[in-house]
Amino acid sequence: MSKRIGWIDLVRALGACAIVLLHVTVSTYQTTDIDAMRKGVYILSGIVFGRWAVPAFFMVTGYLVLDPSRAFGWRRARSHAWRMALVLLTLGMAFSLVEETLYYVDEGMPLGLGVVADAAIDVLTARSWDHLWYVYALMFVYLLVPLVELLRSRFGARAVHALALALFVGTMVVPTVLDLGAIAGLLSWPGQYGGWRSDVPWGVVVGLTNVLIGDWLRDKRMSALSLVLGAAALATMLAVSAWGLAEGWGSQSFVYMHESCFASVYGASVLLVIRRVRGDEPLAAGSLANALAQDSFGIYLLHPAFIHMVLRYVDALLWPPVLFEATFFVAVLAASVLATRLLRHVPVVGPLL
Repeated sequence: MSKRIGWIDLVRALGACAIVLLHVTVSTYQTTDIDAMRKGVYILSGIVFGRWAVPAFFMVTGYLVLDPSRAFGWRRARSHAWRMALVLLTLGMAFSLVEETLYYVDEGMPLGLGVVADAAIDVLTARSWDHLWYVYALMFVYLLVPLVELLRSRFGARAVHALALALFVGTMVVPTVLDLGAIAGLLSWPGQYGGWRSDVPWGVVVGLTNVLIGDWLRDKRMSALSLVLGAAALATMLAVSAWGLAEGWGSQSFVYMHESCFASVYGASVLLVIRRVRGDEPLAAGSLANALAQDSFGIYLLHPAFIHMVLRYVDALLWPPVLFEATFFVAVLAASVLATRLLRHVPVVGPLL
C-alpha cells in the first residue's frame, strides 16, 4: 500500500505550479518595461494564486517531520540537512557559476578561476540565486526539529503550540502590523517595510514558525472560521497592495511575502481546503498531479534558469498579453519537469531530486 498522502501531494503539485507562475510574472515585470496596469494585474493575481505556496510548503514539512507517531531525531535531521547542503553545493554552485560567468562576460572581464572563486563565495555566503533562500532556510530548520521534539517530550504538545503562537505573533504579526502603521502614517520604526526580514536567518525563523503551524494544523479541519480568516488575509494583502500601487508607493511587498502573517494565514487556509477536498488517499499513479508532485522539488530548484533564459532572448512586449504568460508558464513548467527527470540520471545530483 502506498504511503503517499493524497492531499499533501496535491499541495506539492499545485504549489510548484503556483511558484512557477508567480516567478514568471514577477521576473517579467522586473526585466521588461510593461505598462503599470499589466504590472498591477501581475502583482495582484500573484497574491491570489501564488503567495500561499511557500508558507504551505513549510507547513507540509512540519506536518510530516513533527509526526508524533514517528520521531524525526538527530540522525534524520542531519540526513535531511545534508541533502539541502548538497543541493546548494551542486545546483546552487552551478547557478552561481552561470551568474558569475554572465557578469564577467557583460563586464568584459577575462574568464578564469576568479569566476569559480566568486561563485563559491556566493554559495557559502548565501548570495546565490534568490529562490535558493528556501533551501538554506530549510537546511537549518531541519536541524531545529529535534529541539522541538525535545520540547514536546518534556512539556507536551501544548508547549510546542505555545511556541508556534509566540513565534507567529513575534516574528510575523507584530512586524507586519508595525509596517501597516508606518505606511498609514501612524508610526515609524527602524525596521519598517520588511527589508531586514528578507535574509536567510530571518527565513529560518519564519520557516520554523510555519513548520510549527503545520504541526498545529494536524488536528484541525476546514471550518467557517478558517475560511473567513483566509479570505480576510487575502483581502488585506490585495487591498494594501492595490492601495500602494494606486498611490505610486509600490506594491508594499511586506504584506504578501512569505514573512507576512497574512500570507501564512492564507496558506494555512488553502491547506485546510485542499485537505478537506482531496483527503488522504494517494493520487492516481498516472495522473498529472501525481507526476508534478514527484517532480515538485526539482521544479522549484530549476525553473528560474528557464525563466531567465526565456527573458534573455524573448521580448514579452511582442506577444499579446495572456497568451505570453500562458505560453511562458507552460514552457517553463515543462522544461523544469524534463530537466528534473534527466538530472535524476546524473550521479550525486539525481538522488537529491
